Amino acid sequence: MLGRRVVKEMTHVTWLRCVKCGRTYKTQDHVFTCKEDDGRLEVEYDYTSLASRINRNLLESRRGGLWKYHELLPIEKKENVVSLGEVQTPLVKHGNLGKVLGLSNLYVRAFDSSSA
Repeated sequence: MLGRRVVKEMTHVTWLRCVKCGRTYKTQDHVFTCKEDDGRLEVEYDYTSLASRINRNLLESRRGGLWKYHELLPIEKKENVVSLGEVQTPLVKHGNLGKVLGLSNLYVRAFDSSSA
């Protein structure tokens, strides 16, 4: 599912940080909101490590779908990867609707009822 390349490190996430209070959590803590104030958690990355492992060419060479970007997801073990047959749906510039709404760069998700 992740290609033929052996994945040693699944993620480059350093921690999850609460946007309200700044408290940090390890990805292993399995929390979805802050335990202190129920704040939303933002993902913080090790950008140096990430830049040394992935680039545009690598991402473009992979099959589409969510797991194409596995290094950006807080999943640490390959055996925890679950796929529901996700597809990568392109965004399409919609000039006419954009004009009506007064937006010069309106993009919409291309919808294919067979993949819904």
